[in-house]
Amino acid sequence: MSDYNGHMVKIVDHPYALGDKYKQSPIYTLAKETCGKEAVYQGMRQINEYQGEHVFLCR
Repeated sequence: MSDYNGHMVKIVDHPYALGDKYKQSPIYTLAKETCGKEAVYQGMRQINEYQGEHVFLCR
């Protein structure tokens, strides 16, 4: 996890968007545990060739 403010969580991992099946990803599991409730995938920002920052809204 790279950032969490109570409303949004950002997780650094691979540089590929998770797509429609994001709930099957271990990244989603971490986001949901961090939020303590539902986490909704918003997208990914590429940091470098090997890393992307995945953004989730906590609901």
